[in-house]
Amino acid sequence: MKKLFALLLVFILIFSLTACSQYSMPIENLVQFHWLEDGTKQQTPITISQSEQWVIVSILNAGVWVEDGVNAPDDYQFTVNGVRMGYIASGFFREYDRGYAHLLELSEEDTQRVNKILGFEG
Repeated sequence: MKKLFALLLVFILIFSLTACSQYSMPIENLVQFHWLEDGTKQQTPITISQSEQWVIVSILNAGVWVEDGVNAPDDYQFTVNGVRMGYIASGFFREYDRGYAHLLELSEEDTQRVNKILGFEG
């Protein structure tokens, strides 16, 4: 009985920690980076609709985040729930403000959806 109770507590703890990391709207401070020949970047603010924000937030919440191992600069950055995020148009989201960077790799379909929302022309 004690083992069952301990297992139940562990399950509740894991579930509550997972629920705490869910993202919600709005997406704020969305900018697109334009990389110049000299290696510097310009940034352009972007506005997207609430329904487009919902699509991106849904993708962020549905994926499996892993330790960042991609050596590529962000094409876009934004904040969601106070967490700084990056997006690489080849299909990756980065989460920065949780001690170290995490990475979410998108499916080809989700990459196309996000790129269309953000107006990426590559």
